[in-house]
Amino acid sequence: MNIVQTKIKYFKAWLIFYLFSMVTAIILVLCAGILLRLVSGTLGIDPNVIDTPLKLIAFILGAVMSYIFYRWSANKYIVPQAIILDQDNSSHRNNT
Repeated sequence: MNIVQTKIKYFKAWLIFYLFSMVTAIILVLCAGILLRLVSGTLGIDPNVIDTPLKLIAFILGAVMSYIFYRWSANKYIVPQAIILDQDNSSHRNNT
């Protein structure tokens, strides 16, 4: 397997990870924000007071989704590629 194919697989893994984590994080943060604003509005809390907790929740959700999709992307695309490269290197070492 040549270096161009390897770089394409790494780029594909990164692109899928990036797109999935961004879209999922945006959707989750949007839903959490709507729910938090709805609850705080029902309880009579000033919307400006809830901004800081909402930003913290958004950061945490984004980090969690990024980690989950990174693990998935790495396990699906990068780990098999690393195993193949290691096997290729092992076979070259044994032949020399």
